[in-house]
Amino acid sequence: MTRKVAISIILIGLLVGFIVVPAQANIAGSALSAVSPAPVVYGTTFDITFTVNLLSSDYEFLDFVDVTVPSQWTINTVYNTPASSNFSCVTSTQGTVGQTIFWATGCPFATGQGAWLPGTINFVANVTVTSCEGAPWSLPWNLNGDEWLIAVPPHNVSGTYPISVVGCPGSEPVVVPGCDALLPIPATAVGGTFVADAPVYWAPGELTNPLVTIAAGNSARVLGLDASGEYYQIIWGCNFLWVPKATLGPNYDAVWHGAPLPTGVIEIPAAGARDGGG
Repeated sequence: MTRKVAISIILIGLLVGFIVVPAQANIAGSALSAVSPAPVVYGTTFDITFTVNLLSSDYEFLDFVDVTVPSQWTINTVYNTPASSNFSCVTSTQGTVGQTIFWATGCPFATGQGAWLPGTINFVANVTVTSCEGAPWSLPWNLNGDEWLIAVPPHNVSGTYPISVVGCPGSEPVVVPGCDALLPIPATAVGGTFVADAPVYWAPGELTNPLVTIAAGNSARVLGLDASGEYYQIIWGCNFLWVPKATLGPNYDAVWHGAPLPTGVIEIPAAGARDGGG
């Protein structure tokens, strides 16, 4: 056998093996990793971001994403998520089917030309939460990847993402019974809802020790701001306490109806004289 013939046989064998045994694209471990904002707020219209973490050991593209939202949500708009691929597929589409929001590659599936590369990808829609029925909810999601080299059905992963809602009609501000009688509550106080976990302060800049954190979704009576405008004073457990301004938003329940939080400045007693008597 000549050297030329031997090399030809080896090359034919490699080619046959390449055709018969495809390199399977793999997106195992990929997921809808975050939804923001969370919790959502009843009666409001907002942009919601679905963050996908696409993992692929062999550089598979993402062809298709869908998320099903509750029937208590109105889907207003689905925004385009531009393709991140630098190959020939540089377009993407989006839309809805019933309560399912989807984003898709602009190329035919299973061609090796998906729209989105592995990494973190944000998909955004605009929705309105019209009811709290059935809450908390689970959002089913699906990710379809593109099998490259051989045109076989896309690899896919699926799951659910839990999400809750605040500001539902009939919910009451969380204030310990009896506080109205025990504390001097100004007429300008308004019910607020925590939109983020809030570290608690005895005074602006002075964290409680041990640290107390109020979880997002709880409600409290809000009295006003400190002089810096960075902290709200609240009533919590029959004490006057402080939390960062960014952690509180209006309460959209049947009592407060989203009333704006007070902006008046609260006079802070001299050091050592904490309101509420701890």
